[in-house]
Amino acid sequence: FFGTVKALLREIPATKFAQVEQRWLEDEYKLHDKFIKCQSLVHSSLCANFDYPSAMEAIFSLVSETNKYINDPGRKPRVILLKSIALYITKILRTFGLIEDSIGYAASGSGGGSEGVVEKYLDAFVLFRDELRTLAREKGLKEVLELCDNVRDNVLIDLGVRVEDRNSAADGQGSLWKLDDPAVLKKELEEKRQKQKEAAEKKKKNKIAALSKDLKRWEAATVSPDKLFLGDDRFGKCDEKGLPVEMANGDPLSKKMSKNVAKEMDKQAKSYKLLQEKPGGAEAFLDGLRKEIEALQIQ
Repeated sequence: FFGTVKALLREIPATKFAQVEQRWLEDEYKLHDKFIKCQSLVHSSLCANFDYPSAMEAIFSLVSETNKYINDPGRKPRVILLKSIALYITKILRTFGLIEDSIGYAASGSGGGSEGVVEKYLDAFVLFRDELRTLAREKGLKEVLELCDNVRDNVLIDLGVRVEDRNSAADGQGSLWKLDDPAVLKKELEEKRQKQKEAAEKKKKNKIAALSKDLKRWEAATVSPDKLFLGDDRFGKCDEKGLPVEMANGDPLSKKMSKNVAKEMDKQAKSYKLLQEKPGGAEAFLDGLRKEIEALQIQ
């Protein structure tokens, strides 16, 4: 939370706050109301025999609501409101003896350097990376995008730098950087990759299931309509078109049954025709489906 607020504040030089949209809309007023409510709860909790758990619960709730506000897609957060919230939470945590920094916890990467020392270098590098990603997307340079991801997920993580990609540098919504514990970042990356692997496996299984279902449907369509009911134990005799006219016990078909078998044969005729019209022919089409399924299964 503190790292995100600091990153958003870094995007706006101190002399440029007047140029940033600060007009509040409904969401800002709602967040501010929650901010005021939190302050009231913290005050009453501390007055009630120093009820720290209740005070911290109110703080955690405010942090959660503020994160939801920040992470809402397409929104440009009102940084002055965020700064006020972050400074208040910092003041309370400092009162509890937990922190000393101006906003949030003092942050450092693996080399122990503070944000103030590395800020201008990381700002320059992250901006360069954003511009490179924008160019790569415009030119369709997949390899360059992969290199940008690699420097984010490996090189910078080892240095204790978290980079969170947003839209692009072109629309003023570039990536945010924060200093963090490399061990924490590596664990998060491992969990993220595991989830991606599980999602990819699930997607593959779903695709195999869908293709298998299609294959079964098209294999059934290889039977010509006039042979659809041959060998069907329900019926005893068929007419010249292959439509059943007599049940297995010798009774004639009821009107409802006659209607059902005619409908079934019409459906089969349409499927059979579609299969025969497939590019390369029916067998080539079915063989292509089988090979696609087999290729997915061995991945």
